[in-house]
Amino acid sequence: MSSRNTTLGDFQRRQQVVEMFSKGLDESLARDSRLHGVRVQNMFYALVVVLGQFKLFKVEDSGNFYFDDSAGEVALPDFRLVDADGEQFVIEVKNVPPSSALETTVRKKMLLRQRRYAQLTYARLLYAHYWSGFNLWTLIDSSILDGSKDDSESNLRLSLPDAMKANEMSRLGDAMIATRSPLTMQIRADRSRGRKHGRDTIDDLEKLEVSFSISDVRYFSEGNLIEDEVERNLAHFLVFFGRWETRDSIEFDDDMPVSMSFVSRPEPEEDTQSSQGFTNIGTLSSMYSTAFNVKTLDRDSQITGLAEQPKPEFLSGLLPGEYWERDSRVLPIWKFVQRAPEP
Repeated sequence: MSSRNTTLGDFQRRQQVVEMFSKGLDESLARDSRLHGVRVQNMFYALVVVLGQFKLFKVEDSGNFYFDDSAGEVALPDFRLVDADGEQFVIEVKNVPPSSALETTVRKKMLLRQRRYAQLTYARLLYAHYWSGFNLWTLIDSSILDGSKDDSESNLRLSLPDAMKANEMSRLGDAMIATRSPLTMQIRADRSRGRKHGRDTIDDLEKLEVSFSISDVRYFSEGNLIEDEVERNLAHFLVFFGRWETRDSIEFDDDMPVSMSFVSRPEPEEDTQSSQGFTNIGTLSSMYSTAFNVKTLDRDSQITGLAEQPKPEFLSGLLPGEYWERDSRVLPIWKFVQRAPEP
């Protein structure tokens, strides 16, 4: 009788490995909660990169490690970050589904394990929650969860109001942005090259087919033309990813399109322009998350992708620090930064 050792190079062994990975992948893809968790974790990764306020940012929960278990088990959080001041953090990311609304839970056993790991690596443990029903991010110190238990006493409760009060997202470069309405993007048609097909009138738009070429794209703040490139880029981002309602309309002349406008205004109950001179259009983190969701979810919130390659410091480039030093700016911007109390 003879025997031989198998290696990963053997065909049968390779088939077994492929089948093992395929089975694991199929099981993961069959769980919506797992997929949304991975997608939100990737969203946070991209968000931190585009905000760009750090000295070091890396994935933490990968690779082998060994530890002294005399004080208990340890667990790796998702990310490690060294902020602009040189302080170290490890961050665990959680998705809060719309069904959970205003409250979520964290497993106490896992928190203690991650806190031991943070202590061993001289870092502070933070929890980042994406409240998907509200498109909001919060970042809290793990100590905020201490003493808060649910009925089972094995989980720690966290409410959205408590998370908002202790929110440290500004540490990453997040801020609330306000401006004046309306904001408008106008696409103008080159009428010399336009062609009309179908009906001779526009009484029935569903049966009218018009093709046209674009002559230029204009942006307006309160009806004032925005010409500066930085302000134009910012206006575009705010119109499409801010929290205001955006409506589109088409202007016709002699049955030919003149322009298509996308006009963004706050809902009447949220419009504070007359009382305080501006209206909140959203946080940078929420607006970027809207953009990320557009690229990774369909209209029914079904997942079409898990990740999107981030552009470093994209958001800080949209609103540079010297923005307010420009005397000739047309697009007025107010920036509010929340400072959380020291833990």
